Amino acid sequence: MFVIPLIAAVVGAAFAVVVGRQYLKRRKPYQAIWALALGMFGVAAAFETAGQLAGWSDATYKGYYLFGGLLNVGWLGVGTVYLLAPRRAGHVAAVVMGLISLIHRGAHAAGLLLVAPLFVFLSPRTVFAGAAVAIPLVGVAGAISVRAAAARAGATAQSPRS
Repeated sequence: MFVIPLIAAVVGAAFAVVVGRQYLKRRKPYQAIWALALGMFGVAAAFETAGQLAGWSDATYKGYYLFGGLLNVGWLGVGTVYLLAPRRAGHVAAVVMGLISLIHRGAHAAGLLLVAPLFVFLSPRTVFAGAAVAIPLVGVAGAISVRAAAARAGATAQSPRS
């Protein structure tokens, strides 16, 4: 069924535009990064839509996996680092994620090695449906972890020293 990924592509693109406009007004780095990541989500959902409509090919699978699995969550995490940590930490995270993005073929190959055994037991549709649930959950868990770490760091910085 292609309707749900099509709706996700449109909503992702719309959110990317809204957050991008917020960045243009406020110049907060996390908004620029999140706009980029939301755009990647929209692109991934568009690849999924194409895969559902025309059948999965190497190109639709690789586009979906690249923008939805490999890059999207990492860039959302970078935006969260910019929001919750000192700006310098955000810069470091952006450089690291930029390097990962540039050498994504190695990461893509490693990801395929981890996921490939699933195709022996499950249909591609099942694997992709699982990924559609797991990828956002990993992003949310990462955001919660960063938020908790930032709260602990803030509490430590505010506590009196003995």
